[in-house]
Amino acid sequence: MLKNSTYFSRMAQKPLLRMVNIHLSHKLERNMLEFNIVFLDIPYNIHDPDKAKFEKYFINYKHDEWENGASFVFVDDLSIEYSLVISEDEKYEFNLIYSSKNINCYSLGNESLLDVFVENSHEMIMPQGIYISVKDAWLATEDFLDNPYMPSSRIRWVTDDKID
Repeated sequence: MLKNSTYFSRMAQKPLLRMVNIHLSHKLERNMLEFNIVFLDIPYNIHDPDKAKFEKYFINYKHDEWENGASFVFVDDLSIEYSLVISEDEKYEFNLIYSSKNINCYSLGNESLLDVFVENSHEMIMPQGIYISVKDAWLATEDFLDNPYMPSSRIRWVTDDKID
């Protein structure tokens, strides 16, 4: 079980909830298949996202452009939401959180660093092991845009209960 799990969960969710709340205010009709995206403070409501619009921010990564991260939410025809929230840190790079009705997991970079907690640039205490490279963050984002029903198989993931 996660050390200080209440603190970690509370701290990890505050900025993410803000991003998701911003994002939810941009909803179109809930009965349609759609992506609702807040990417670097630019809201998008689209049915078929153009990955090239987002890829360039990963390929030509600049820390200053990523201050507010990104939130990708897909709503299916049953109004079930699937989300990928991306946070960036200049020192530790990217951490991703994938959520759906049945699963919530974090990106997994270095498993041996899951019990090392660090304060990131957003003043949040996070396990260092959940940070991944910008390249891997793009792979997971690309996969989410292709198939939001499951976390990307091109990176590793860890659930909250697996973090010591």
